[in-house]
Amino acid sequence: MSKFRPSFTLLEVVVTITVTAIIMGSTFNLLMNIYNSYRDMRDLRSVDEVVSTASLQLIKYLEHRIDGSKIESNGTTFKLIYESDLLSGDTSLQWISRGFDSFNGVWSNDLNAVVPTWSGFLDLSLEHNRSILFLDETNITGAKEIIWNLSNGEVNIFNATISSSPVLFFKGNLYPSNDGFGWKSIEGNLSGKKFAYLGSFNENNYTSFGEFNDTITEDSVLRVYEQYLLSWTAYGVKLEGSDLYLYYNYRPWNGDVMESDGTKILLLKNVTYFNYKTLDASGSTIQIRVCASEDIDRNETIFCRDSSIF
Repeated sequence: MSKFRPSFTLLEVVVTITVTAIIMGSTFNLLMNIYNSYRDMRDLRSVDEVVSTASLQLIKYLEHRIDGSKIESNGTTFKLIYESDLLSGDTSLQWISRGFDSFNGVWSNDLNAVVPTWSGFLDLSLEHNRSILFLDETNITGAKEIIWNLSNGEVNIFNATISSSPVLFFKGNLYPSNDGFGWKSIEGNLSGKKFAYLGSFNENNYTSFGEFNDTITEDSVLRVYEQYLLSWTAYGVKLEGSDLYLYYNYRPWNGDVMESDGTKILLLKNVTYFNYKTLDASGSTIQIRVCASEDIDRNETIFCRDSSIF
């Protein structure tokens, strides 16, 4: 008994191949569209993360600014940032920072915990004078090492030299004068400073802070408050071409200038827009906008991030 063997005509074979090719082509196009969409979304997300990270990093540094020290500069003119008439042209935003990076602390074997490297308070039970301020339960050995490393060996807070001097800012200070951070040291004149104390820590006595330069006075009276902030550097951010840079490791109280004396690191490339503005009369609240561009699938796409710091 013979078995049944189906046969196909040439036309049926051609139709089958054609239909299969159409299905495969449609499937391939669908898969390519899915892949291209995924790639574009991946690139968009990657650039968005880069812009967001740069913006958040900038805000993080600004969070540790010392009140009244925020300025903008075009290289020759310095204006306090709380003023409404901001400078035009090629400007930078600058501020003096409290030493948050070295205040975070070091490990204490005795306490089995991380402790701050200085207290931030004066011991008001002791008799202070114009040469020595006595701090409260302070051991700054760890701070010395942290600041030394962060400043690339330029700042030794135990060494009383003008090139490495730290500065103490006291709580309760007024807004400084309109001379760049409230300082006139750009012109070599220290008389514009208010409510700050220059000096170095005593290497043999971790609770003392000795003066080696002019005491800062108002009406010939040194204003000292219980709480203080230690600073070893100013910070600045500036758009140069299409690159946004963060400057640090320069000290305006020693006459340093950001562009010539500071160390700069790249925050963001391909920046198309960078601007800042104050949101209140005092200038304490600042809004910053950063925009950057990226070619995605041969199309230029611009990403912007708005951040506010209070």
